[in-house]
Amino acid sequence: MDLEAIRRVFQLASFFLLYPDQKWWTSLDWVRKEVNDLQEWPEVFSSFNQFLDRFAQVEQDEWCARYVQTFDFGRSTNLYVTYARFGEQQERGSVLLKMKQKYRLAGLEPTENELSDYLPLMLEFASAVDVDTISDVFGEHVETIRFIRDELDQMKSPYVHVLDASIAALEAVGVSSTDRKGEGCK
Repeated sequence: MDLEAIRRVFQLASFFLLYPDQKWWTSLDWVRKEVNDLQEWPEVFSSFNQFLDRFAQVEQDEWCARYVQTFDFGRSTNLYVTYARFGEQQERGSVLLKMKQKYRLAGLEPTENELSDYLPLMLEFASAVDVDTISDVFGEHVETIRFIRDELDQMKSPYVHVLDASIAALEAVGVSSTDRKGEGCK
């Protein structure tokens, strides 16, 4: 898969994992067009469409409530990828600082509104950097992302499809639990 398509997947996954506020809802036409442009990648195209199909079956207020229940109150499904490993331990702070430094080295200034391990922020970052940087940032966190994915699957959450697409994109650039090199991308 080409890097442009991989970046699009990261960008869409980042968007889907944000809180579904009014701006989110009004962006859905753009999102559907972007997803349709991924037809050449059947696994990802299917994952995103499964998410959108489930999404279309639920009213806005209910979707927002599900989001909060899943990510804000779900200890094993929150979107802060270092939390599952470190909780509130002091060691987590040094990991967060290293991530922030990696963002800055890549020329991106992380927002002060979110911690650097917030998965939507990480995915947005991945949509704008080279393969080696993606591998460097995600390599040590891919197992946690898989864990969150498995927890979402057990909950029958539609967000499992977003993480499936994210993991497929990470694998396309060579990020896996055993190989942290940025290989496999055209």
